[in-house]
Amino acid sequence: MQGTTSEYMEQARILTDTKRRVVESLLNSGRGAEMSTVAVQRKAATLFYSLVTESIRLNKASTRQLVGIYERFGESELLAA
Repeated sequence: MQGTTSEYMEQARILTDTKRRVVESLLNSGRGAEMSTVAVQRKAATLFYSLVTESIRLNKASTRQLVGIYERFGESELLAA
């Protein structure tokens, strides 16, 4: 999938950004207003992982790892700079 750390982090950034967009779009939709925040986040996560699995053939566990790594390390790097 990627060869260097910067390519790995860029892929993680893209996945994290996509996940956030899915959550935001579900929150802003009519269906999202009817659900609790936790339910919206779970539904969005399910949609996101399905999308990633179908489009780039990356399994759920790998996707979760990439997103988690970026949320923990990539964003903190940006905040420190």
